[in-house]
Amino acid sequence: MILSLIVTSPTIVYTLPIENEIVALAAAAQVAPLAQPGVTTARQLVEPLQAALDRLATEGNEQFGDLVPVLEQCLEACHAYPDAEVHLKQ
Repeated sequence: MILSLIVTSPTIVYTLPIENEIVALAAAAQVAPLAQPGVTTARQLVEPLQAALDRLATEGNEQFGDLVPVLEQCLEACHAYPDAEVHLKQ
């Protein structure tokens, strides 16, 4: 399964494919900011994404190294387009 984070405002302004291994890493690291119920705008993802990145940095989990750049890319897009709608599609 590959998930795609799609940010629209009103056209697609950012798309990030999230591969199976990243989804598995996120689950193992207990990081699920993209799948929270009620999240409809990029602004709503900023705090959970930053918290996840901070936690991973503090814990120093090298095993989740591939996850960090994906979360950073998502966070950057959310900062760039805070009012954009967020869609997670399989």
